[in-house]
Amino acid sequence: MNADEFKRTFLPCTRRLYWAACRLTGNRHDAEDLVQETLLRLWMKRGELGNVRSTEAYGIITLRRIYYDKRRLRHLGIAELNADITDESTPHSDCERQERARMVREQIDSLPEQQRELVTLRDMCELTYDEIATQTGLTLTNIRTTISRARKTLKTILTEKMR
Repeated sequence: MNADEFKRTFLPCTRRLYWAACRLTGNRHDAEDLVQETLLRLWMKRGELGNVRSTEAYGIITLRRIYYDKRRLRHLGIAELNADITDESTPHSDCERQERARMVREQIDSLPEQQRELVTLRDMCELTYDEIATQTGLTLTNIRTTISRARKTLKTILTEKMR
């Protein structure tokens, strides 16, 4: 597979790769790095990719493997683990924060696909509305309306669950 074939095959998948990376990392910059690393790994294996049926699925699987490999390695590093713990955190507050984050992720996952994607891009990946419009091809009005509805739904559901 030469460079032109690679571009035609994998560049159309970058939006989905980026979205998946945002969902995994919850951070725009880490997501961008993860997509770049995925594309690099795919480029390095380009000779073996000729018989792949779904390049998008293969790319996402590769992205996830890279993410979980890095996460596993980071988990083994004691110094990095200690750096994440602030002076103010207690086991109880950490547990509560993790539980709330899990509940929010569950509710975001239950949203319709478009709402889920836009909320993830805006709130988790910290993209601007203009960047989201460029990535998705939607109008700014449509993006704002969809995100507003999604947030309203999340607020209602989470308020009920917190009672």
